[in-house]
Amino acid sequence: MIIGYVFGLAQCNSLETVTLQALNFERVGYAWMRRILESNVSKNLREVSIIVDRPYYNQNAKKNLQMTVSALRKDMCPQLNELFSNKKYEKLHHVDFVLQTSPDEAIPDAFRWSTLLKAEMPKLVERGVLRTRVDVFLDLWNEDAL
Repeated sequence: MIIGYVFGLAQCNSLETVTLQALNFERVGYAWMRRILESNVSKNLREVSIIVDRPYYNQNAKKNLQMTVSALRKDMCPQLNELFSNKKYEKLHHVDFVLQTSPDEAIPDAFRWSTLLKAEMPKLVERGVLRTRVDVFLDLWNEDAL
C-alpha cells in the first residue's frame, strides 16, 4: 500500500492508462503491483499494462514460464480477475500482460504464456479485455553513442 501512496495513483481521478514494469522480481513477488491497482485507481481507467521484465529462474524456457505464472497466480491473477470485473471498471478496454525477455535468455512460448494466463483470469477473458504477448528486448547500440 505504501508504494501506491508514494506514486499517488489514488489521487489521479482522470488517469486512463497505467503501466507497471517489474525487473527481476522473482524473489520479491508481484503483490506490490496488485496493491497499486487496488488503491482506488481512477474509474476512468481504460488500459493497464503489466510488464514482467526478464524473469529468470533458470535456462529452461518451459520451467521458467511456469514459475513466472505461478508467482503471478499467487500474487495477482485471481485478485485482478475480480477487481477488473467490477462494474466500476467498465471503461477498462485492455489488460495487457507482457513477458519481456532477451535473445540470450530462454524465450518462452507465447501461446503457452497466453493459455496459462487466460486460465487464471476467465472473467477478463469473457469481457474480452485480457491481452498477452512475449516481447524480445534487443539492445542495439549506436557506435557514436559509445
